[in-house]
Amino acid sequence: MGNMTMAILNHTLGFPRVGLRRELKKAQESYWAGNSTQEELLAVGRELR
Repeated sequence: MGNMTMAILNHTLGFPRVGLRRELKKAQESYWAGNSTQEELLAVGRELR
């Protein structure tokens, strides 16, 4: 085989809106643990938009 060079390219279109203090992550984990409702989780998501 000859000398082959292969470039691997990737691109990140953006980062999820998790909030300055990771509010969405904490809200999601609270929902998964059963400590908050779906509506509370969705409200946090709306606030971060």
